[in-house]
Amino acid sequence: GAVLLMGGGADVDTSFSQNVKSHVGSGADVVVLRTSGTDAYNDYLSNLMAADSVNTMIIDTVSKANSDYVEWAIKSAEFVFVSGGDQSEYLNLWAGTKVQSALQHVFDKGGVIGGTSAGMAMM
Repeated sequence: GAVLLMGGGADVDTSFSQNVKSHVGSGADVVVLRTSGTDAYNDYLSNLMAADSVNTMIIDTVSKANSDYVEWAIKSAEFVFVSGGDQSEYLNLWAGTKVQSALQHVFDKGGVIGGTSAGMAMM
């Protein structure tokens, strides 16, 4: 697998359109993980990567982090991107859950996991 680590600040389009896309190919399934916020990454990543699908999941409880559906959605993706936010929330809500093991699964199968700001820090 591969990782995409972005510090805070503006997203770098070519990191997605060239680096991630060249690793996972066009038509990839992408999952964006957050604990709050919107689905603003959906159109952005879909356009840059020519993705088959981009879905944002708000995982703001340990129960959601242990959901069979959330686990399946993450494991089915070729690229998982964790947005910015509060890194302590990510760690407190996701450590030791199906989210954590599903992220490892994506990496182990040759996919890309990445994050920006707090999403990068929690990697």
